[in-house]
Amino acid sequence: MGELYDRYSGALYGIAYRILKSKEETEDLLQEGFLQIWDKIDAFDRDKGTLYTWMSTIIRNKCLDVVRSRSHRDQKKNRSLENSVPVIERENPVTYNPDTIGLGRTVEELDPELKEVVESLYFNGNTQSEASRELDIPLGTVKTRARRALSVLRSKMIPNGG
Repeated sequence: MGELYDRYSGALYGIAYRILKSKEETEDLLQEGFLQIWDKIDAFDRDKGTLYTWMSTIIRNKCLDVVRSRSHRDQKKNRSLENSVPVIERENPVTYNPDTIGLGRTVEELDPELKEVVESLYFNGNTQSEASRELDIPLGTVKTRARRALSVLRSKMIPNGG
């Protein structure tokens, strides 16, 4: 197992990271992937391909399962504003204050229906389902308004689309 890991972990990590784009998820998946590879090593057939190809297929499929999973999609959609912008310096993390970046004022300029969704999701910390119940509107409407609001905010905050 150690030899397999030493020989192939770098390449398999690269495959997983390109798909997941998260160091933590990639490391977790790689560990689970190597356990699965070790458990199923008897299923490897040299006549069907190389060991590397077989292993990379297992890792790739595990990554696609993660990406396709509902919790992963929801987690990415419901990221907080703090987690949407990478922090460059870990020693002096940037604190989030909507007023210092002009976001509070920009949100005030939104149509009322978009503003209430943004406030519920991003300032009150509700999930989309909670916002739907709180605002008494369908979940699909919350999602549509959130996407529309983010698009409007992006265009106002980043002139010429970035």
